[in-house]
Amino acid sequence: MANSNWQCDQDGRLELTSQEEKIATLVARGYSNRKIAELIGVSQKTVSKSLRTSYSKLNINNRTELMLVKLGETSSLLEWRYYSSLVNLDFASPRYKKATRNKQKCLRIALEINHLKYKCRFNLVSLKSEWLGELDKLMETIIKELGE
Repeated sequence: MANSNWQCDQDGRLELTSQEEKIATLVARGYSNRKIAELIGVSQKTVSKSLRTSYSKLNINNRTELMLVKLGETSSLLEWRYYSSLVNLDFASPRYKKATRNKQKCLRIALEINHLKYKCRFNLVSLKSEWLGELDKLMETIIKELGE
């Protein structure tokens, strides 16, 4: 269940709390819920609840996808998630519509940032004018998404 108070981070993902971040990191390292609960001093139920909230915030479904996100292999996952979120909202509740649209906005921003990271990683943009053009495109996307 989405919460309208959740905020996007600089990569377009919804921010995790410090506890959710700790748990997600331990999941990415391969720890079980029981071991995570022991390590951070909470119940297994708290770990499970935290993971469900993290999945919702990151728009993912399971531990494997969480590991991919934590390892930084997000571009194809983000694209898949974005296109799979394009559903007919005509009969959805207003709350669900708003949450879905917010997630879509965050995903579109994240996709733009990941495309720029890809271009940077593989030196596909080299001239200052090209960089400025890419950054302008990114800013246009962010302004458009936040303005809707």
